[in-house]
Amino acid sequence: MMQIEAHRAESDRRDRRLLAGIRQGNEEAFQDLFRSYYGRVQAFVLGRVSDAQLAQEIAGDVFFEVWRGAERFRGESRVSSWLFGIAHYRCLAALRERRAAKRSRVIPTGIEYLQAVPDSSQGPERIDSREELQLVMDEIERLPENYRAVAELALVEGLSHDQIADKLGIRPDNVRTRVSRARAQLRRRVGREWGN
Repeated sequence: MMQIEAHRAESDRRDRRLLAGIRQGNEEAFQDLFRSYYGRVQAFVLGRVSDAQLAQEIAGDVFFEVWRGAERFRGESRVSSWLFGIAHYRCLAALRERRAAKRSRVIPTGIEYLQAVPDSSQGPERIDSREELQLVMDEIERLPENYRAVAELALVEGLSHDQIADKLGIRPDNVRTRVSRARAQLRRRVGREWGN
């Protein structure tokens, strides 16, 4: 687990250097960050909007926002958490637009609305505000190191237990246990049911 934590810390240092370059208009730094995260961001978005074309558009918008607004990164979380936070709010905005279109009797296709997600859903689609997302991200960072990586991969990036097991080189039943315990700690710390 120490190796995973060291790898995450090194990745974040690299990401912060890239973001500093992006702030100065360095296109190569932007391309490096884009190559590192675009696929993961697009998969994250697709899991929330269930529409491949919309997911591509939102993922593109996320990186456009990073290019234009890199200076808004305050450094209070990891760069990856910041990117997925932007993606999360882009998803919420897109889904709100679709709901508004539905109320206007324009029939949207191929998208699941956040309101339809049952309480047993997993992931950040149940987070309703930037403040709440930041609170959860902060609390994930405070989890014991053996829960931190699985919590981020499961609750922020939306990976399955098997995907997390493959990525971290641990057994899926260990992932399930750690995710369950991480959720329990987050519920106690955040003071509400979250990501059941």
